[in-house]
Amino acid sequence: WVQVAVERAPLLAEAHYLHSLLFTEARQPDAALTALRRCIYVDAEFELAHFSLAALYQQQQQAARALRELQLTVSLLAGRGETEPLRGGDGLLVGRLRQMATARMAALTAAA
Repeated sequence: WVQVAVERAPLLAEAHYLHSLLFTEARQPDAALTALRRCIYVDAEFELAHFSLAALYQQQQQAARALRELQLTVSLLAGRGETEPLRGGDGLLVGRLRQMATARMAALTAAA
């Protein structure tokens, strides 16, 4: 059904994001990467897509790219309330994503 949603509504960022989650779950990182890039192309301010892209880059040992996506995630969250729910986050709050992104940035920086 997600594939159908992507085909019928190619400008719906959430569909591409969900598609990336399915590819990630199926251990298809290249397809997940493509879906996330499409999501970000459609909506460059989709915080969870940037965070997920950082995770994929980190898995692929691309620390500089991962760090850039994490920095962008934190930047996009600036000015938003800690208890605001994130679009596509299934209840995940802005404050929690900010904490996770900041912790990953620190870990990547320490490992460099």
